[in-house]
This record gives sequence, structure tokens and C-alpha cells, in this order.
Amino acid sequence: MLVVDKICVFYGDIQALWEVSFQVREGEIVALVGANGAGKTTILKTLVGILRAASGTITFQDKDITHEPTHKIVEKGISLIPEGRKLFPQMSVYENLEMGAYSQRARSKKNEMLARVFRLFPILEERKTQPARTLSGGEQQMVAIGRGLMALPKLLLIDEPSLGLAPRIVKELFQVIQEINQQGVTILLVEQNVHQALKIAHRAYVLETGHITLEGKGAELLQNNYIKTAYLGL
Repeated sequence: MLVVDKICVFYGDIQALWEVSFQVREGEIVALVGANGAGKTTILKTLVGILRAASGTITFQDKDITHEPTHKIVEKGISLIPEGRKLFPQMSVYENLEMGAYSQRARSKKNEMLARVFRLFPILEERKTQPARTLSGGEQQMVAIGRGLMALPKLLLIDEPSLGLAPRIVKELFQVIQEINQQGVTILLVEQNVHQALKIAHRAYVLETGHITLEGKGAELLQNNYIKTAYLGL
């Protein structure tokens, strides 16, 4: 579904990614793990056109999207749930969700997708008229995921969903991510909680200082001695 081939990305004169290559197959959960500052969020921003690759290519469903504008990338079926949720705090839960369905392709199925989001997160239907700022951190993350789903994605990019959340909420969110995947949405997950990410990932890549250093099945990487020492504290 997604082929990233040797992309290099810069912030001004500072290089953030060095010839990064990876693939996401249809129906997979692929995890991208690594320490803070490794370049994980940079990859996601490049995939949706917020940042531009200086070299290399990004192909989505056999079409080159390397230089496409963000709105066209979203229209093709890639949706980003950003780190830190980035909700509209004064707007209601319903209005925030509605913002996810702004593309032409998603607008026609807005009500259908809204019903799907409320099935995944019943608490959001109860609180749909509340301003987003009044929700707990876990509920705000539910809104962010729901807004991403409202865009009718074929590929969902999720950036650090567990950030700042209690362990019980994190466990529930990862179960929801698996459920979304089982409903037919391919997922690229960026996550610092390496154990949880590798546990649910079909495959994973380890990013360190802008380079892919390891790749493999999620379950295999969980048993990797380097991963245990560097990321799991074992």
C-alpha cells in the first residue's frame, strides 16, 4: 500500500532523515519505534505533505505522492492523527469530529462514519455537545482518533497515542487500534511505548537518529536482545 524509498528530509540546513526506506502492506499494523528525536514524527509529516522530502520517493497505492499537496493526499485516503491530539478546544466533540470529514470523499459518508466512531467510543456520543477542552486526556485522544477516522482513511497514521495517558487508558486505546485495523484500516503507528507497539504490530521498524536500524515482525523484535536492553529496560 505504501512504499517509502530512500527519503531524505531537512529542517533548514539540518538533516533529520537519511535515506529512510520502509513499506506498509494493506491490512497491516506497522509500528515505527524509537527514542525522542529519532525522526518518527518527521516521517509522518513528510508522508502527508507537511514536510517535503529533499530526495527519495513516496508511493501510495502505486501512485507517486512525493510532491502532492496535503489535501490531495488526504483525499487519496491517508489520514494523520497528530501527536498531542491538536483538537479545537472551544469546539464541541461533534464539531471536532465533523472537521475530519471535510474532504469531498468523506463528506458523502459523514453520518455513516459518525455512527461508526460512536460505536467505537460510546462516551463521545454522550458528550458530543461538550467543548473538547472539558474532556479528560483519554477522551480527547478518542476524539482525535475519531476525527482521523471521519476522513475515511485507507491508511491511518497515528502519532504517539499513549502520550501522557494512564496505563489503563493506554491498554484500552491499543485495543481500539487493533479493532480499527480488524475493520479494514491499515495502520502506521508511531509510539514511544515500544512494548505495547510491538505487541500489536504485524511488523515494525526501529528508527535511530534518522536511520532505520532494525526491522522485523513485532513479536520477533520484542525478543531481540538489543530492543530489550535499549527500549524495554530488561
